[in-house]
Amino acid sequence: MTHHTLREPATGGPASDGSVLRARTEAAIPSAGGIAGKALLNPEMASQSFDMRGHGVFERILDVPAFKGAYAMVLGSVTEYSRATDKPVMGDAVVTLHNLVSMDRGQVGVRVGVNWHEDLDIRVTLLWFIT
Repeated sequence: MTHHTLREPATGGPASDGSVLRARTEAAIPSAGGIAGKALLNPEMASQSFDMRGHGVFERILDVPAFKGAYAMVLGSVTEYSRATDKPVMGDAVVTLHNLVSMDRGQVGVRVGVNWHEDLDIRVTLLWFIT
């Protein structure tokens, strides 16, 4: 897909005016949230997987009792999996993790996209850092 055919998701309009796209020059600023922008040395990690079914773009709130809350760093992956073998599979559907949001009360919000015409078995695996 060339740049002149890209579309803005919200409006459906062109992603640019046809001019050359340039990187923005503003500096990234360390976040003051949670750990006051400090680097973590040797943080402890934890992980948990969640199985679900769905297709299209859908959202789920995952309950993670050991999760520390909205300021914890959380990473995630998503895959189609086989119930018969309990293993990930490379099926024909395109499966993507759109958004991952750490929340208070031991929860993580996920938005998953499954480009398929019917529900598939999906596994989301979270990895988070305990500060």
